[in-house]
Amino acid sequence: MIENDASGLNNDGRQSRRPLITISIRVLDEADNIDSLYQRLCRLGETMAERCDLEFVFSDNHSQDLTWAKLSQLASTDPRVRAIRFSKNVGFQRSILANFLHSRGDAVLQIDADLQDPPELLSEFFELWRSGYRVVYGIRKMRPEGPLLRWFRRFGYWFIDKVSEHPIPRDVGDFRLIDRTVVNALIKMNSPSPYLRGMIASLGFSQTGIPYNRDARVHGKSKFNVARITQLGVTAVVNHSVVPLRIDFRHRFTILSSGNYRRIFASYLSDPARRTVGYGRADPEFSSRGNPVMMGSYVEMTESRMRAKGENR
Repeated sequence: MIENDASGLNNDGRQSRRPLITISIRVLDEADNIDSLYQRLCRLGETMAERCDLEFVFSDNHSQDLTWAKLSQLASTDPRVRAIRFSKNVGFQRSILANFLHSRGDAVLQIDADLQDPPELLSEFFELWRSGYRVVYGIRKMRPEGPLLRWFRRFGYWFIDKVSEHPIPRDVGDFRLIDRTVVNALIKMNSPSPYLRGMIASLGFSQTGIPYNRDARVHGKSKFNVARITQLGVTAVVNHSVVPLRIDFRHRFTILSSGNYRRIFASYLSDPARRTVGYGRADPEFSSRGNPVMMGSYVEMTESRMRAKGENR
């Protein structure tokens, strides 16, 4: 992790040397995309050479294809490349967080290995970051997917934003550039089930977005289906909303209240005096005796009569 040197700061507080930008890429069975991704990252490095240096940090979520072999080869030949591999699939949110933990940059750009999010957009992200924004995210205008899945995603974004305790940008994924300050804050949060989009939004740093069109996946299959999206949405709601707590409280209160009412009613009927009046002898004034629908009013009237009798004695 890079430490700031006060002697190398400009008037705006940033380092006078070229900043280091970490490009974070989480991968799972993306062997067919690694070569194309690396070529575009190298071209991006040439484009940004006068403004910043780059490093590429990969986290392999226990791929079963040649992904790890290719990453190992790149890391052995290019000092900018570093890669880590999990012993099992830990989920893509934890993969991203692991990359943040291993990043050394002044800022971190998160992208996917399928190249649906263009890494070349770093040029625009970078300028906004240099102007003072701590978080710069991509807003998806168009994405190549079916209408049902598109509707499901938009509904999910809308619902999460509505129930969250803080605003979460809609139509925004993990494609974003975040400042080192934000990275350090995320690491300190130490969430066992991270939902990074919500965590970053909750930190409250200055944030802005850039609209872009998402490209189609060229190689491989998407790991995201309705079940995965639903699981991610549940994590978001549980982590960033008090609605589940309110529902749980009302549910428990209802169960507790109904149990108390049953005990009170059972105790009421177990009173020998009430049982004698209610069931032991005929009473022509109460023709609806034994009718469950009338039981409440019957018991109430019986109690009134017993009090009246007691006063006459």
